[in-house]
Amino acid sequence: MVRSIVALIRDSVDGAFAPRAVAVRHARPPYGRAYEEWFRCPVRFGADDDRIEFADDWLDRPVPSADAYALAQVVQLLDAARDRGRERQDLVEGLEVSVARGLPRVPPLAQQALARGMSERTLRRRLAGHGTTYEALVDSVRLVRAEELLTTGDLPLQTVAGLLGFSDARTLRRAVTRWFGTSPSAIRRAAGAPRPRAAGPALSGAGAPADAPRRTTSP
Repeated sequence: MVRSIVALIRDSVDGAFAPRAVAVRHARPPYGRAYEEWFRCPVRFGADDDRIEFADDWLDRPVPSADAYALAQVVQLLDAARDRGRERQDLVEGLEVSVARGLPRVPPLAQQALARGMSERTLRRRLAGHGTTYEALVDSVRLVRAEELLTTGDLPLQTVAGLLGFSDARTLRRAVTRWFGTSPSAIRRAAGAPRPRAAGPALSGAGAPADAPRRTTSP
């Protein structure tokens, strides 16, 4: 990266450009002297970060090949890309928050569109323009929530499935395999999460199962 920056300055501003000093993070190689010859300045190896030091007057030097029209075009393109990115972030993040808050019930797309003052078709089109779909967003929200539930708790899989809006544990297992390429139990083991609680029989009296025979003592 440091070499590319110096090369760019020499190509676009002045071929005589020479920094005051250069620092790089990697250790000094056997051919370290070649660095100093190419940069035309002292080079410090094993630094905390890559760095170029140069005189302030280089910042004021004009670029001989500068093209005002090309610059205006590039700035316009960058501004448009930034606006599209901001629009995508607002739309996608808003939908993700809505879905996360609604789980286990997933708000229908029509409801999401109505809340944003647009038709369902328009919302689908805007999501498609941002390279995604509502179904993909719902899937990503469930993925994040599933990972949290599986790695930090001991809820039975049937309960986890219900919290995610799935019909049963089998559907959850298929989704987890698709997302992570492994099973829910494997994810729990890898995370060191506690084993899921098993639903036992109801307790009666002093803690004995309700359907267990009671022991009686003879008088």
